[in-house]
Amino acid sequence: MQQTIFSTWFMNSSGSAQYTQPEKKGIEWLRGKRKFRPFKNASIPTEVHFDASLRKIVQIDPELQIMLSTHWLTLTWYDETLKWSPEDAGGMTNMVIQDSDVWRPKIDLHNEISSSGSASDSNREKMDLVVSHHGEVKLFLRETFRTSCPVTMTWFPFDTQSCSMIWGPRVHHKEQIQLKILKDGVDLSNYQVNGEFELVGSHKELQSRLHSCCPFEYHDITYNFELRRRPLKPCLIYMMPVVLAAGISITSCFMPPKSTARIRADLTSIFIMVMHFGVAGKSIPFTGSLPYIWIFNVVLCIGSLVSLLYSVFILRKRSEDGSWRRNKNL
Repeated sequence: MQQTIFSTWFMNSSGSAQYTQPEKKGIEWLRGKRKFRPFKNASIPTEVHFDASLRKIVQIDPELQIMLSTHWLTLTWYDETLKWSPEDAGGMTNMVIQDSDVWRPKIDLHNEISSSGSASDSNREKMDLVVSHHGEVKLFLRETFRTSCPVTMTWFPFDTQSCSMIWGPRVHHKEQIQLKILKDGVDLSNYQVNGEFELVGSHKELQSRLHSCCPFEYHDITYNFELRRRPLKPCLIYMMPVVLAAGISITSCFMPPKSTARIRADLTSIFIMVMHFGVAGKSIPFTGSLPYIWIFNVVLCIGSLVSLLYSVFILRKRSEDGSWRRNKNL
């Protein structure tokens, strides 16, 4: 029966046998090798199967240009040094071990804002790995990530945002680590619906990129999400005041210029616009392009102001030639 170094280490660590000099050397060799990429032939890359299951879109922040989302990550690879015979381990075919002494592929989230973007970051505490007797290693990780997302508010509140997450090895090029897609399509089986945005599309793509720093190509997997804003709430909060002010302003255009009711209507429209600017300005940030709703508000405010000034000018003229007093007596 062929016995690997790992099975010898397992038996000795359980107290079933005494260490011999060759076994001690084997144990030290194994512990040292766990710090490096496991391979029998250095020219054969390690295949890492990766999947990021989307659980929830927590928030889209247009001012900070970030997306906050929760994912369940699954990484699978084979480690030649972690094989053992179930007969030599009491029939055990898999075990859960901590990651402190086991090699893990460093898969980074390249466009993350915070510092916890590695799917196997050494800063994380006590990640458990599931190891099978034939050398398959699985890492499961649930994490919330903050990624950069270019948000454009031009068509607010009828806008659609496109956000992406780019996963790839930290230092190993594709001749050392080859990423593989674990599942076709983005896993949305446990996705929780977001109240502000509707997920209308998602896909992922495996690519090879040549970076300017290095002469090697690197694998990465890009997850793309299409998010459409739910317009009901923004329309009630931001569009209704605009429609009300527009209705008042249009109505004032049919009033005679000498009427004081027209002045009151224009003042009311301007007041609504000013208040709307104060409230909406905190919720609709400028992201490089001016939202059309802002442009409409500015045009409406200028139109109401011009109408107000015209009415005041007409009243001033009539007051100077006495026609105001004659019309008032009539």
